[in-house]
Amino acid sequence: MTELNKLALIRPFELQPEQPKWLNRWSPEDVWNLLIAAWTGDVDSVRNLLNKDPTLVHANYWYTSPLRIAAREGHELVVKELLQHKSIWDEDPIDNRDNVAQIALDHGHSNLALYLGNQNASLTTKDQAIHLAVQQSEHEKVRTILNDDSSNVDLIGSRAKNAVALRG
Repeated sequence: MTELNKLALIRPFELQPEQPKWLNRWSPEDVWNLLIAAWTGDVDSVRNLLNKDPTLVHANYWYTSPLRIAAREGHELVVKELLQHKSIWDEDPIDNRDNVAQIALDHGHSNLALYLGNQNASLTTKDQAIHLAVQQSEHEKVRTILNDDSSNVDLIGSRAKNAVALRG
């Protein structure tokens, strides 16, 4: 089974082809195809979908936009295409610590994060001490940081790339 076939198995009910328009605006098939194209880096499909319906650039599924997906996956050409079509800068209403530049950085796409930061000065990126300790598997340092300030647990949950197991 290919990755796309596996992904098709988890297609949300709301984005099944037979469902009514997503948010009363877009074909569920078009929204799904745009999200898949952003995930796979298929810039031609992104371009074709947006030429068909330019407002589709504002589609998302549960606050996850094509721009956010493309930044996370490091697909610079897709990111640029979405921005040319005036994609929103994707401020997350649930977690304001993350923005598309930070997401790109967190997933190892530093050049893309720099590009995004140059496009929008309000997008700041930084690694907190807890993130660096987690990335470097410095368990004692993580333990110390958490013992000093338990609010750092929230920082791990929103941005962790590596699992941290602290014992005893």
